[in-house]
Amino acid sequence: MYCCTCGKAIDDTCRYCPECGSQQVTGQFTNYYYQLNKETDQLAVWGFGCALAGFCLPLPLIDCIIGIMGTIFCIKGLKSARHGKLAAAGVVIGILGVIGSIMLVLLEPDVYLEW
Repeated sequence: MYCCTCGKAIDDTCRYCPECGSQQVTGQFTNYYYQLNKETDQLAVWGFGCALAGFCLPLPLIDCIIGIMGTIFCIKGLKSARHGKLAAAGVVIGILGVIGSIMLVLLEPDVYLEW
């Protein structure tokens, strides 16, 4: 079977992972929990990347959309065992990026909305 937290292959009789030390869920749901952790890890990483891109892009309307997407992915990725802190940082960066792009459009509408 695989560790529910880190995904390393471990013996079927192990109650704790020798790699990360997390307690293992035994029974038929073990692979389900591993798959769920893997998906939330991916959401956390992709969400952080989108939030960071939304924060850094110089196009306020596009980066607002990307920042919102990144924030949503990071909120879903907050349950991640390995990348929970990265997801939390992505939520903050995504929200700041969305607020910043809205402020840019409101303060300088001629510059950002002429195309």
